[in-house]
Amino acid sequence: MIGHMVIKKGRNQGGFTLIEMLGVLAIIVILAGLVGWGVMRATRHVGPVALAADIRSVQEQVGVYSYDTNPCFGHPLYPTESGGLPPEGQSYRIDWYASYFDPKRGEVVSFYPDYIRNLPRHHNEGVWRIDSSGVVWVDIDPNKY
Repeated sequence: MIGHMVIKKGRNQGGFTLIEMLGVLAIIVILAGLVGWGVMRATRHVGPVALAADIRSVQEQVGVYSYDTNPCFGHPLYPTESGGLPPEGQSYRIDWYASYFDPKRGEVVSFYPDYIRNLPRHHNEGVWRIDSSGVVWVDIDPNKY
């Protein structure tokens, strides 16, 4: 006779009970909450750091833009609506789309995207400015950046 397989069903069969699975799930939820809380705390300080990095980047590219335009026009241009620096004690908005004709390249060159590859946050709110000494500054709360 070919053997018959007898399967016994009982309490000692392998596997997890519902209580064990709920315990593991509770531990996972607690760990996810701790990780999420840590990430939220860390991102609270990102605004001022990102703003400082964006200011440095824009300042550097304003310098390159004015340096590149000096040989073309005999004086540096700045990415403002007037193309120059404001009078002492005043500031001008940065014109992200300021452009000039570069005779070396034989084409029109724009501040964005030819100098600034990625526009900074809040670029369209009029808060990015250049003062009379060519220094870039932003009129915004760093914690809200």
